[in-house]
Amino acid sequence: MDNTTFKIKFNERYYSRSVINLRPYKSDKIPELDDMEEDDTVNIGDYVAVCDDCNDTRYASTFHVAKTLQITYEIYKVWYMSTIARRMQTAKWKFVYVERTGRLSNRVPTHINRLNARFTGKLYEENILMSNL
Repeated sequence: MDNTTFKIKFNERYYSRSVINLRPYKSDKIPELDDMEEDDTVNIGDYVAVCDDCNDTRYASTFHVAKTLQITYEIYKVWYMSTIARRMQTAKWKFVYVERTGRLSNRVPTHINRLNARFTGKLYEENILMSNL
C-alpha cells in the first residue's frame, strides 16, 4: 500500500480504500486502522521537498520541490523545480534551467548541452523535509 490507500477492519472483514473513496463516516463503531509505515527513504528519481537552510527561522515555512538525481555518501544531488501558481492545488511544477546569462528559467534550453544547464544543488539528508511527493 502507498500513502493514498488504507485498510479498515469492520466486522472481521478488511476493506481497502483509497483517499478518493473517502466519505463521511456514519457508523457508531470505531474502526481499527492498521498501522501505516511511513516510507522516508529517498531513491534516485524521487521527488522531494527540500529546504536550503533548515536553521534559517525567517524562511522556516518555505521549501523547494526537486528531483533526486544522485546519492553519494549521504549527499543528495537534486534538480530544482518551480511553479508560478499562487495556489498549491493548481500548481504545475517545471524543472529549472540556468540560461547562458545566468538567469534562472523554466524554458528548456535549445542548445545541445542542455543537461549541463540544469539548476542543481547538493544537500544533506537533514535538508529533505518530505520524500516521495
